[in-house]
Amino acid sequence: MWETNFHCPCGRRFEAQEVEEAVREIIRVASLLAQVLAQQARDLADIRRAGDASFRAWTCRLVNAVASSLGTMAGRLVGSLLRALD
Repeated sequence: MWETNFHCPCGRRFEAQEVEEAVREIIRVASLLAQVLAQQARDLADIRRAGDASFRAWTCRLVNAVASSLGTMAGRLVGSLLRALD
């Protein structure tokens, strides 16, 4: 066990055990904070991936709808032209 005392500029004296306990608590809290931040980073990455997937799906549906409409219009136009030429 340490027998060192630490003196604060405020005038208070701390024993080595108190300082050690405080340092251990700081390390524990910092570790918990790191875990929380890592989980938030994972959550944000998941949200971004879900948003990207949703946007890609919406874009795909839009492109398919536009392509289908253009195909229908082109078919009608060609049909009208062929009927007009008969």
